[in-house]
This record gives sequence, structure tokens and C-alpha cells, in this order.
Amino acid sequence: VLSETAQTPLFMRCPGQRHGQRRQELAQTTDLWPTLYEAFGIGTEGVSVGEKSFSLLPWARGDESNEREKVTTRGGGGIALRTRERMAMGASPAHRAAVPVTEPPAPQLFIKPDDLWETLDVGSSTPAEMEEWRQRLESAIE
Repeated sequence: VLSETAQTPLFMRCPGQRHGQRRQELAQTTDLWPTLYEAFGIGTEGVSVGEKSFSLLPWARGDESNEREKVTTRGGGGIALRTRERMAMGASPAHRAAVPVTEPPAPQLFIKPDDLWETLDVGSSTPAEMEEWRQRLESAIE
């Protein structure tokens, strides 16, 4: 997973909004549809916008609702699982099947939000935690 895919900033400005704010909530691209539907007053009944997607307008208004525990990102032959405290990245099953290697690359684990650009993989220094996150990555794939 390319770092650019896993942590793309989202900028929003609502009509009448005077001051900006920086928020650390976890959003995903599928949240854009319900956000746009709400902004334009379009009902979402019968529209599939993603099982765990929701409007981000409450965040833009400063509400504390709809905090997400984790997001999963796929791309570049990999998968990433991100929480507020950690980010784990590994090869996706499709990538492992398509690229014949004797052993797939080891998953990586990064401390968030301190390690902004995933430069310090702490997986090897915390094997028990890395194993827990490897299992979480595998279950996120299914």
C-alpha cells in the first residue's frame, strides 16, 4: 500500500463555515457519497454507499459523532489497517498469489500519529503486538 493511498488528507468547507479545524478522525473515500448526499439534501434510501460509510458533515460542523475505530485501505498490491494508535500494512492475498515469491514481505507496524510517514517499522521490536496486528490484517482481508 502506498503511503499516499493510506493517508490522504481530506479538506472540506461548508457554506457559512467561518473557521477551519484540524481533526484526527479516520475517514475513508466511501464517506464522500453520504456526505455529498446530505449536503445536497438527497435521500440515501435504496442507495448503496458502503456498509460502514457515513456523512462527514457533522465533523465539519464540529460535532463529535460517528467516530470510527479503524479504516482499511487497499491498493498497490497491499492492504493497510489504520487505527488512531497504529497502522499495519501487508501484501494482499491477490498480490501474494500473483507475484511468485518464496516468502511474501513481512507485515509492517507503525505507531500513530507520531510516525506520520511510516518511517519506523516497530513490528520486529514488538513481536507479540506484530502478530496480533498480522491477524487483524488477515481478518480485515476476509
